[in-house]
Amino acid sequence: MALVQQTNAPTLFLSFEATNTLRDCHRVAKKQGATLLSDAVAEARSYALWDYAGLAARDRKALDARLVELERCDATTVSEDAFVAAVIHGARLGVPARPRPKMLVDAHSSWETFKARLEKLTLGSTRYDVAPGTPRAPSPPPPLDAASRRFGSAELASSSSRADRASEERGWEKRKKARDAHVEERRQNHLQRIRAEQEAEEARRAARAGPARLLALANRAKDPVSDDERREARAAIRAADRAVVADYGNIEVFGEHAQRLGPSGWLVDEVINYYMYLLQERDAKVCAADSSRKPCHFFNSFFIPKLMGEAGGYNYRQVKRWTKRFDLFSRGKVFAPVNVGNMHWCLVMVDMDRKEIRYFDSMGAGGEPCLKNMKRYLEDEHRAKKGAELGGGWTLTRTTRDTPRQMNGYDCGVFATFCAHYMSLQEQLDYSQNDIQQFRIRMMVDILAEKIHTGDTL
Repeated sequence: MALVQQTNAPTLFLSFEATNTLRDCHRVAKKQGATLLSDAVAEARSYALWDYAGLAARDRKALDARLVELERCDATTVSEDAFVAAVIHGARLGVPARPRPKMLVDAHSSWETFKARLEKLTLGSTRYDVAPGTPRAPSPPPPLDAASRRFGSAELASSSSRADRASEERGWEKRKKARDAHVEERRQNHLQRIRAEQEAEEARRAARAGPARLLALANRAKDPVSDDERREARAAIRAADRAVVADYGNIEVFGEHAQRLGPSGWLVDEVINYYMYLLQERDAKVCAADSSRKPCHFFNSFFIPKLMGEAGGYNYRQVKRWTKRFDLFSRGKVFAPVNVGNMHWCLVMVDMDRKEIRYFDSMGAGGEPCLKNMKRYLEDEHRAKKGAELGGGWTLTRTTRDTPRQMNGYDCGVFATFCAHYMSLQEQLDYSQNDIQQFRIRMMVDILAEKIHTGDTL
């Protein structure tokens, strides 16, 4: 059965974030490869963060009313686009499918005629001046030399001497050598083509295996945690507020910070900065194993507040000395956590090779102020450190649809941290809300171990 627009239903005007949230609710409600309309509506009604979806109060009430109307519909499977259209325009069930276009029916009905016309076509040979099947003409005889033109063939045969026969034999040897050399040249050329194809195939296989290997390395965060590691992690989470849980790289994590890695804790700067330091250490090991790889750089959570200030402005002088010990533009990617109003965690990434500045927000916001300030920072940094302008061709990318979405109000810090975890290795964010509780325990285990879990890979 199909969902169609009601004639008397008002159209809702939803924001970009609200529309993406509806699509996320449809994907979360999917069971056994299909989504029931009732399940998608239930997920949308249970979503707790509609106040942050950029909706006016009137549109929010209209959305709630539309979801109540859709709950009364019959249970039926619905696609993602159809579900969003049903919420925006209103929908009813039971309308038959749209008939096939008449043009396709006419094309099928005339196929036999077209096939008969094809069978009547006759194609000539490649050379249109020669009829098909004509035998090839024999090759012309070789030109006669001066002696052949003066004497007949019988006289020449009777007067041939041993020296002439030896000369003829030497000519045959030369022709044989020339033919053998030609065959050997063709054989070597063929072998070179085979080697080139093999090397190209190996390069393609290595190019395919590289991202897959790095994705497998990133997914080691999903490995089960042992019972001993889980006990140590829970003990650290329950530690006293001022007890030192971890101290590595001049960064200390106290018990009051580790408590935020509990099931519903909102992460603080100390935990995120500690994990960023561990990601920097892992990146150094990955680059040591692959000399062709450019290193990444991970700023801590204080970089963006220094750059943008409390009022969301811009101040390059505050962060000018942050890169005095290295060349920022020699890095492959640069990451910086973003604390939005001390209420929400996001991430901004600079891809130097692609000339792209990308924003990651697990609630779907675009992050335009942060993107523009990062572009301005790169321009000032290039001018100050390189003595030249940055150059054009840079792209500012808002939060994309493939960025994983949170379904509550406290997991944003884990989402932002693991965006850096995955994107620093490859280009795929292979996790969702269902993996966050595992990631919380894994973060605590890695902090206690003072290294990112990589298994036997590194």
